[in-house]
Amino acid sequence: MDSSHSHDGLEVIKKLVGALADESAKVREAAMASLQQNAYFNSIPIFDCCTQVLVRGGRRPSSHVPEVYQIMAFTVSVMNETEADADLMNALTKLAASQITTNYKGNLDGGVQEAACSLLVAIGTRLPDLMLQQVFLHLSTRTSVVDMVQTLAEFASAQPSKFTPRLKDVLSQVSPLLRKTTDAQRPIFANAIKCWCEAALQYYADFPSAPPFGSDVQVHLHSTFDLLLDVWATSGKLKVALSAIDSLGKMAALISKSHLKAVFSRLLPVILGLYKRVENESNAYMVTLTLHNLLDASLMSASGPPILDFKDVIVVMNTLLPLVTAFPVTNDAEFGAALKNYNKMVQCFLTVGLSYPPDLFTFLIGKITCQEKNAISLKVEALCVVKHLLSWLCKSWHGSRQYLIAVVISLLNEQDLSIRKRVAELIVVMASQGYIMERSCGELFLEFLVEQCTIKEKEVTRYQKQQKKATGFLKFDFTKTYIRNEASVAVFEKGLLLLTITVPEIETILWPFLFKAIIESNYTPAMATICRCISELARGRIVCGIPLFTEMKSPPNHLPTIQELFARLVVLLHNLLARNQLTVHILTVLHYLAPLFPKNVRALWEDEIPRMKAYISNRQDSKDETLMEQETWDDMIVDFFAKSLNVIREPKWVLSLGDALCRQYELYISDNEHSGLLHRCLGMLLQKVDDRAYVSEKIDLMCSKANIADKANRIGLAKGMGLVAAKHIEAVLEKIKNMLGNEVHNKLQRFIKSIFMDRGSKAEADNIQATVGLIYNYIANYSASSLIEGRINAVVNKDAFKASSCANT
Repeated sequence: MDSSHSHDGLEVIKKLVGALADESAKVREAAMASLQQNAYFNSIPIFDCCTQVLVRGGRRPSSHVPEVYQIMAFTVSVMNETEADADLMNALTKLAASQITTNYKGNLDGGVQEAACSLLVAIGTRLPDLMLQQVFLHLSTRTSVVDMVQTLAEFASAQPSKFTPRLKDVLSQVSPLLRKTTDAQRPIFANAIKCWCEAALQYYADFPSAPPFGSDVQVHLHSTFDLLLDVWATSGKLKVALSAIDSLGKMAALISKSHLKAVFSRLLPVILGLYKRVENESNAYMVTLTLHNLLDASLMSASGPPILDFKDVIVVMNTLLPLVTAFPVTNDAEFGAALKNYNKMVQCFLTVGLSYPPDLFTFLIGKITCQEKNAISLKVEALCVVKHLLSWLCKSWHGSRQYLIAVVISLLNEQDLSIRKRVAELIVVMASQGYIMERSCGELFLEFLVEQCTIKEKEVTRYQKQQKKATGFLKFDFTKTYIRNEASVAVFEKGLLLLTITVPEIETILWPFLFKAIIESNYTPAMATICRCISELARGRIVCGIPLFTEMKSPPNHLPTIQELFARLVVLLHNLLARNQLTVHILTVLHYLAPLFPKNVRALWEDEIPRMKAYISNRQDSKDETLMEQETWDDMIVDFFAKSLNVIREPKWVLSLGDALCRQYELYISDNEHSGLLHRCLGMLLQKVDDRAYVSEKIDLMCSKANIADKANRIGLAKGMGLVAAKHIEAVLEKIKNMLGNEVHNKLQRFIKSIFMDRGSKAEADNIQATVGLIYNYIANYSASSLIEGRINAVVNKDAFKASSCANT
């Protein structure tokens, strides 16, 4: 490059350096980017221009000084080796050190100091001894010692491979200063020591064949370790104590095993004692991290056996276990810190378990089976730990699997909700590890999970109120129960779903069990989850090319018939906007069950089921559930049921479905709305039947199962009878005649005698009259007028109507 070009280039660089002070952020960013590009081949001009800016600033630094130091640091890191002249680097080192240590009477910008530090670190990457020489020179200056210690920390973090071989020199310079530090300086020194130790650990991880520290380095490490333990970690200032133990945790991996074993009995109480002083989960995490580092250094040595026996760490577990869920959680930020601390606590137990698996298993099971008063909390925490460790220690604990299964079975009847939640989570993990493949215990655990899915939100709310009253806060729970009560039930629902999706080996137990659960009345609140699990299993079978329902086609299989499943699922469709999208999951299950039905049903449902799902989706989007919408939905269900019967055309199949409907009245004894829909479905079915004796028998059963004191049940019965009357009007009218002649008449007579004494009799009579009136109304609605004319007067007992009129009067 000739002189003119050289001069032009220098002028451009000057302009770019000057642009670092521009008011526009975009201009400053563009100038920085251009200078970085030039740094690879114009390092000397950049240093000259930057140095002029810094020298010209004198004791009043320009506003863009931090950017100037940043570009110099970048240039040092990328410049050509041939340009890294020792004299130039020495001058830059002195310039940066001077900037860090010069006191601008309170005007020194922290950004300037940080940028100058980055220049020193960059020089250290090329000439570490030169940089250290300058840093050591300023360590003797009282006002700059903290700044230089921070610089050493940053250098160690940036260049472990160049820092670690020089750790002896650093410690020999810094160790004498440690006893002279103030409380304000100690956290900074402690953090620097931690950075140095982290650099050394990284160095030995990258270069495992590197020679270990000699005795001279160990002497410095031991003396520093003892000072931090005996003085700093016991400080009354929590910040000092926490920073000290944070460093001690890292140093534990570097000091000799003999020294660590000698100080363990002194170190452990100091660490555990800090749990009583910490103010939040973030501070607690620092303590737990140190504890984990200490256990890791003591138990997981690659060069020999653990330096501690299991009895030495029992105090750790006894202290740690009650703290697993002990800290208050009130918002998402605290939840994140709590989860972080919780995971680190579990790692502490894992470290112990990797060295002493049977001993830890015995310890945890002892807590789970403890029968002492107020042992619930310990059981919960021990279950949490076992759940997390099982996947890691599965092989080590395999010999105790039957004992673990027996312990979990013994907890299935626990009344405390928190224990039941932890048991549910543990069952899912056990299943994933193949612990519950035996049908005997597998069905027990599945039954437990489904039962827990039926928990009502009132029970969850009551439990949490009791917990808060007892402790003053909701204990940490990684299911976020502090946000919404529903999450407690979601633990069980998600657990069952996880089993379904992630543990294919359990399908042989789960598949038949879920179908049996459909027709169990006590599992009704869990029906959305049951149906979703069935759908997931069916989808998985289809993907794998496995026949869906071979079990149901090969009796005896002790599974519900397809008629029983259809009868149950159709009635359960009633709740239009039930939680967890119950109706959608039921319709999905019916879609998968279609191949088991007589031909033509599948083709019909290809159109009908999507139409019903679309209606549900529209209602859920509007979030406006009205009585009229519910009535419209019930009409759609009955219409869906009727269309299905129309295409079946197999009399025996239909009669079997009618029997199933009648048997299922027992499932809705106290559920009048579902009973009302069941009346209507049975009425529609009887409308399709020609067997008069069968129809008469089912009409009698329908009336006997009706709770006419309830409006919904009464209307459902009336609509059902009206649907039957559309084809069997004589049978229905004969039933009304019998009701009025045999029952109502006698009850009305008793009512007339006790009209001023027994209000219950009057209400009962009113209910019967209302029911009969409604039945006549729906007979008129559903039956052709030609069928009605001339039949009512011939069948109805006129005397009974007179008695009714008398009662009304």
